[in-house]
Formats: sequence, C-alpha cells, structure tokens
Amino acid sequence: MKNKLIYGIIPLAGLLLFGCSNKANKYNAPETRKDTTVTNYFGSEVADPFGWLENGNSPEVKKWIDDQNNYADKVLGSFTEGKKIEKRIKELETTSVEQYQPKYVGGKVYFMQLTPPQAQPVVAYKPWPDGETKVLVDPNKMGEGIAITGFWPSPKGTYLAYGTAKGGNEATSIHIYDISKGKELPDTLFFAGGGTTPAGMVWDADEKGLTYVRLPLPGTVPQSESQFSASLYHHKLGDLESDDDPVFGQDMSRVAEYTFIPSADGKQAAMFVHFGDGNPDLVYIRKNTKQWVQVLDTTANVRVSSEFNSGASWDAHNNLLVVAYQNAPLGKLLSINPNGKSSVIIPQDKEWAYNSVSAVNEGLLLIKVKGPDWKIDQYDSKGQFIKNVNLPKQGIGIDAVTSAPRSDKVLITYSGWTFPERWDQYNANTGELKKVFEVKPAADYSNVSFKVIEAVSKDGTKIPVTVLYKEGISPNGKRPTIVYGYGGFGIPTKPHFIGPYLAWLENGGVFAYANIRGGGEFGEIGRAAAENLERDGMKPECLLTSRMYLMICTRLQKLWLRINGQTKSTLELWEDRTEDCLWEPSLHSIRKLSKLLSVL
Repeated sequence: MKNKLIYGIIPLAGLLLFGCSNKANKYNAPETRKDTTVTNYFGSEVADPFGWLENGNSPEVKKWIDDQNNYADKVLGSFTEGKKIEKRIKELETTSVEQYQPKYVGGKVYFMQLTPPQAQPVVAYKPWPDGETKVLVDPNKMGEGIAITGFWPSPKGTYLAYGTAKGGNEATSIHIYDISKGKELPDTLFFAGGGTTPAGMVWDADEKGLTYVRLPLPGTVPQSESQFSASLYHHKLGDLESDDDPVFGQDMSRVAEYTFIPSADGKQAAMFVHFGDGNPDLVYIRKNTKQWVQVLDTTANVRVSSEFNSGASWDAHNNLLVVAYQNAPLGKLLSINPNGKSSVIIPQDKEWAYNSVSAVNEGLLLIKVKGPDWKIDQYDSKGQFIKNVNLPKQGIGIDAVTSAPRSDKVLITYSGWTFPERWDQYNANTGELKKVFEVKPAADYSNVSFKVIEAVSKDGTKIPVTVLYKEGISPNGKRPTIVYGYGGFGIPTKPHFIGPYLAWLENGGVFAYANIRGGGEFGEIGRAAAENLERDGMKPECLLTSRMYLMICTRLQKLWLRINGQTKSTLELWEDRTEDCLWEPSLHSIRKLSKLLSVL
C-alpha cells in the first residue's frame, strides 16, 4: 500500500512542478531554521542542522509542517492543469483485484488480497492451484483504521496467526484464527513488535504453541526505549500472555531484529538475528521450543533478515539453504545440515549476484540479479545447473518464489515496467510456465518503451540507468525527467509496474531508474563500495553513490532537484536554496547524468 501511495503522489507532484520555477516565485517559501547541533559518532563530528525536525511533538515542528503544507497548497493549487492530471492519475490507480505476499503451506496458498474499493487488504487462501479463494481475515470489518501487518499459517493449516495495527500506528498485536472451526481464539499477544522492531513469529511443529517477538511491557523501561530491546517469548495456545516464557534474546542488543524461516512441515526452523539495519545476521537453528543453537556468526555475511532478500529455504532433507557473502561478494549458496555443519553447494557466479533461494523437489531455484536484470536458475540437490526459467530477459522484477521441497510445482510472482503483478505456476520437471493470476491495469501500456544506459560515477564506476518513455516522442534535449535512485541496506531497485506514472509519460515526460551502489543489485560489491566511499570521506554522489530517494526534473537542459525523502544521506549534499522552488545541486554525477538523459 505504501508503494502504491507513493506512485500516485509523485507523478502528480512532478507534473504540477513542471514549470514551477515561474509560478512558485509568486509565493514566499517558508524558512527552515538551521541550528548548530554537532554529534560525535565514533570520533567523527557530524553536524545536524535540521535534527530538530525529528521531534514531531514540538510546537515549532508542528508549525513548520503547517507552513510547508500551506505553501505547497498555494503553489500546487495555482496550476490549472492539476484537476485534469489528478483525474487521470486516479483512473490509472484503479486496477482489478490484487494478490501479493503468497505463502505455500500444506497444499494451500495464503496471500493478501485487495479488492477495489476496499480500504484495506484481507488475508485469503485457496487450495493450490485450482481451489476456490476464501477470505480468512477482513480488517475492513474490524473497525476504522485497522490494518494487517503480517500473517503466519500453522504447519498443517489448522490456524492462522495474524498481526494488526490501528490508526497508522505500527505497534502490532498478534491474533489467532482457527481455520478449521472458522472462529477467533481468545489468544491475543500485545506488544508483538512494530515500529523500529519488525513483528515476527514461528509455529511449533505440533501447532500447540508459537515463538514470537515481544517488546518490553509498559512500565518496565522508559517510554523512549519501548520500541527497543525486543526478545523472544513462547506462547502455548490457551494460556494467558502473562504466562509466556522468555526463551531467547533477553541479553541481546537493544536493536536486535529477528527473522524466522520454518520448514514446510514445521519441524525445522531457522532464525536470523541482526543488530541494526544493514548489518549481517547471526544464524540459529531451533532444537526445541526453548532452545536455539547458533550455526553461523556474522563473518559468514548472511543477510536474510532484510525483508527484501529471502535468502534461505529448507530442502527435502532438512538442510537449510542460505545465501552467504563471505569471500564471495556476489554470493554463494550454503547447505547447513541439522547438526549445523555447512558446505558450499553453489559457488559464486562470475556476473550475477544471488538474491534468494527456494527449494523444489530434489533441487532448488536460485534467484539472481545483475543491475536491472533478474532471472531464476534451476539446480539439482547437489548444486548442478539444470535450466533457466523462461521468464522475460529484461524489464521485470521477481517478487516472490514459493514452493514445497517435495513438490515440482512452484509459484513465481513478478511484475514489469509495463504490467502489474503476475503469478505463474512453474513445473520443475518440464520447465513449463502457466499463468494463473494477473492484475488487470486500467490502461494500455504497450506504447511504453525502455532502454538501459550507463552513467559514470565520480570514481569511474559504470552505473546502469533504465530510461522509460512513450514511443514516438522526438529527442530534443528538453524532456522533463524524473529520476529515482536508492542505494542502501542491500535493497535493490528493481523493475516494477509504473502504474500512475503513465500520466507523466503521456504528457511527454521521461522516467529514469538508477541502480546506484548500496543496493543489492550487485551483491556485496555495490553495498561495500558505497560504504567505503562514505568511510573515506568522499561525499556520496547524488543518484550514483548516495543512499537517497529523490526526484529530479530536467527542463531546458537545466537540472532541478526536489528531495522526496531520504534514508542515509544528509542535507549537506545540497547547496543553498536557489531563487526557484526546488534545489539546485552542483555535483559531478548530476552533470554527467544530465548529459546522458539530454538525448530525450
């Protein structure tokens, strides 16, 4: 939902800002105070002139937000084209039923489903592949502002655990639904993650209990620490939450986060623990409901905890398959037996980075990425290559691969620049692909073209940039262009359905997506390179090496930049405010990228 909202807002803002340098000058932009705050991080003095904006409860910050909103309303409201553009964007946002986040358990596929005009998606399931879809949990019937934050089917499909949050708050409570009886159980687990600590849980194999992530209870820590110091508790169905036993992590780091990968039958479970975003995982295997044994430390450089990299799966022989990056910056595939002994079954590739793995009958599927390109290769259980899955070679991003280790049927979900999510059933024996579900777009995207160009970063590294445009536009060097770049925490920028962005292309605009370093498109090579640049004191380059989410307009061969959001960058990157409504960078990479995009 978050991505869909962003995709709707940015095209509207971009189209309305086309020409803003003339109209915005009619209004006085509110000032943003700079203070002299300097913080010492590990011996380095870091200025933070805008840190005061992080206090959302401050009267000064609330006034600043109101002033900014009023200013934006005046500027955007002055454009006569706005109503027409807004109408078109709303049309493009309307699709058919959406399905996503599939999980294959016990012969059924569980997934999130959004049926317009529902406000919130529901949790549904169907016997795979041709059964009837049934809704299990509908937050739209629970009251205003309730949303599903996650769901976890039990190994035999008897129960569904699901998390809810209210009113935009990320604080999660876990509830249990008895699928076989069609009713809610009284068990409710409050403070089950949320905010800075993601929710997580794993079922016991006998379905009589579960292990879950729990934050400190109110009153046990200061309010400022309530979103930290999460640990694991075990809950038996029917017991009170207050009777749950602490089982792991009570002495762990205050920023510890937990991810669980259970086997298909629930008898095995792996846990991945990392301390802060971007850090590698400790890897554990469950011995019983109260004992977890470490099998890999952080030197193995495993990074499954990121929700963007499902780099682990259990095979049919109870071996844990996991992607690791130790001495293999593009990744290697390890097999860890139940006793904790690991071995390399697929070594590092020469060109492609390993993103994730999924076990199939007597083998596995390995998802690989190289810049903007994605593919899936099939191997046998010994790591010998069998064949490539026949998906489009360019312009798609693979979202999920779900399967069972003793089945030859695999569900692959993916989307592309010009089409929304599709579900294909893959037969691992024959190599056949069969479309089983697709989201219907609201318009025809067949006249959208794309090509990949290369931008050269300050240190000479070539960065792929995918340029999207409407067929038939004439190159004139004056096309308004929105550029997206994100590079941080191993999160890849992958092809995805442009949706409402079509309105921008229809009005002669261009989109460009840069696969900057810091993401997962080049394995550890890109992420480590971005960190080294920062550590060496080189200013992260906008788009090409910085970790930032931004929008850039080019008009009349002049580049303007508007910051839409950011992660690990600072406003130090940008020089003083210009007389126009946006920001003007004077960075080497921007000039070079401007020349590359000027062909459009």
